[in-house]
Amino acid sequence: MALVHRLVALAAVLGIGLLAACSGARLPEASSTGETLLAQGPAAAASGLGRSGPSPLEEKAAAEDAPAVAAARARGAAKGAGVEPVAADEPEPAPADTPPGSPPEAPSETPAASEEPAAEPAEPAEPAKPVPCPPLLVSGDVDEPLRKPWEPHQPAYYGECDDGVSKKGACPPKKTDHEKSHARISDEYVRPDPCNVPTRPATLLELGDPFMSPGRISRGFCLPTGQVIRPRLLMYGTARTALQTFNRGRGTRTRSEWVNRLDLFFNLQLSPTERVVLGFRPLSEGTDFSGYEFRPTDDWVNGLNVEIVTLFYEGDVGEMFPRMSPSDFRATDIGFSVGRQPILTQGGIMINDDLDSVGVTRNSIRPRGTSNVLISGLFAWDNIDRGFVPEEDVDGYLYALHTEIDTTPTFLEVDAAAVKSGDRRLGDALFFGLGATQRLGKASTVFRVNQSVALDDETAATGTGTLLTSEISFTPKATDDNLYVNAFGAFGQYDSAARRPESGGPLGGVGIQFASAGLGRSSAPINPRAKDAWGGAVGYQRFFCGGRSNLILELAGRASITGPDTEVGSAAVRYQQAIGSRVVVTAMAFAGWLSATEDATAGGRFEFLFKF
Repeated sequence: MALVHRLVALAAVLGIGLLAACSGARLPEASSTGETLLAQGPAAAASGLGRSGPSPLEEKAAAEDAPAVAAARARGAAKGAGVEPVAADEPEPAPADTPPGSPPEAPSETPAASEEPAAEPAEPAEPAKPVPCPPLLVSGDVDEPLRKPWEPHQPAYYGECDDGVSKKGACPPKKTDHEKSHARISDEYVRPDPCNVPTRPATLLELGDPFMSPGRISRGFCLPTGQVIRPRLLMYGTARTALQTFNRGRGTRTRSEWVNRLDLFFNLQLSPTERVVLGFRPLSEGTDFSGYEFRPTDDWVNGLNVEIVTLFYEGDVGEMFPRMSPSDFRATDIGFSVGRQPILTQGGIMINDDLDSVGVTRNSIRPRGTSNVLISGLFAWDNIDRGFVPEEDVDGYLYALHTEIDTTPTFLEVDAAAVKSGDRRLGDALFFGLGATQRLGKASTVFRVNQSVALDDETAATGTGTLLTSEISFTPKATDDNLYVNAFGAFGQYDSAARRPESGGPLGGVGIQFASAGLGRSSAPINPRAKDAWGGAVGYQRFFCGGRSNLILELAGRASITGPDTEVGSAAVRYQQAIGSRVVVTAMAFAGWLSATEDATAGGRFEFLFKF
């Protein structure tokens, strides 16, 4: 009979639990005093009304009173079924037909209701909170595991190392001066985090898909060739305004002026490889920049114009006609450009001009021993400027071949060009150039050899000469600064194949005192022409505020190889400061001397540059 009573009680308990599960009712929960919610009534127990959830104290008390609560549930279920409840600690009474002194009956394998463990109350789910972008996950030492964004950084080693053992582990090796340098690349592993990408400054005008921004892109248009284009228009540019004064000695008059320049571009991007670019310089034309000339003329300068200085289309044949190579394995990646476009070769020594031209480029050529070879051919038919000669070579033609060879030790540039002039006063010429860029130890170096050959008599625009240049720079120990030593040697008269008037001369890359500012009629402090001379520049560039400002101190000189004694020495200082993300302020001053005439040279420039 006892076994039957237990089976009936177990069935009643299981039935109550099944009904509660099917109806979605919450099981009775223990209060902080050990009483159940059954005292509040069946409706309150089934619906869970009267409580928003157990408190921490109630959860702790429920865990302690779980056995007692389970026994109370079993007794209540047994009474409802007409079965006499049995206490968990009391011995079960023997059946009536069992003789006295007989051993007790073995317990049944079926567990009693009082032995069933009580289910712990479920914790209420907290509402989801928006998770902000976490900081970068950073790992310190090699043995330190990657920490969570919300965990503070705990170094792998801490404490003093008296006898070679720290509180946490073996002492790390002492850091060398190179490892202590803030210029050294960190060993800490940093995962990419898009939340830490700075916001891109907006352009002056932006139509279509946002430029360099996250989000969905438009469906675009499918051309009959199979190419998908998504047009978008960007308007951007730079505005410059400066006050500058300049005197190069030799009896020349001081030139002081306020000048302005505006470069405005419209970029119609059709696809990642196809675009149309239109550019204007409405405030300047040639060497005339709108502003005011204080000395020597004391008059306004008007450089307003609507001439188009840039207008070209560029694309890639393989992307424009994707059906030519569906698997993209054929040699169809041929780039081309046509129109008035800026061309720069040999670092601006051979060609630095906006030419009406067409160019074709074959990239991704990989002969053995190289990682990439690029070959470009160029033909220009108009807008060819011949450097220091103010007249444009209207009826001239220019042919050029440019090659880049990327190898493991060095990067080579091989160039050749020919100019067929339409003006006999300018003359025809051939041009050759070879450049090598590489690392030599801890120094970055660039060596170039350029040759110009006049096919007729030498003129002011065309001469025969050789120009050798070297640029050596490196970062001093424990700094982010730049120390450079540049030199040149010009033998004969070297001239560029094409050079816009405001770009200065072929020696502009030697130092800041050889470079033209590209603003106003003031030229470089030291003559940038490459004719029977040698010289160089030594400078130190110091960076501040994480690279937002820099200071350059430079000593430069030039001496003639033949002819009169015309040594020139000069010292310059230039400071640049970034303001926000659009403005750069530049202040520069220089002073020098001429050994032949014992004249002093001096000048300065204060400029605001605004990018939009």
